Amino acid sequence: RLGEYLLDFLKKHYPERLAERYGVGLEWGNAEIVEKIARDRGFFQSDQAEKAYDALLTDFRKNRLGRITLDRFNGEEK
Repeated sequence: RLGEYLLDFLKKHYPERLAERYGVGLEWGNAEIVEKIARDRGFFQSDQAEKAYDALLTDFRKNRLGRITLDRFNGEEK
């Protein structure tokens, strides 16, 4: 899932952006972060995780997390 990939990428390369935007701890796991995003957005149905990942992707696409590149250069880890 693209949302899961993005969350993993942001946790690794831009953890401060996640903390700032969503009020999550840097040590939180994906499930905790997704639950917080879902709760904050009022998603309480069984598909709340999927909606939370969609919200994360929307925030990324609309630059609400700031300017972030998914490209890695000069042998940086992917």
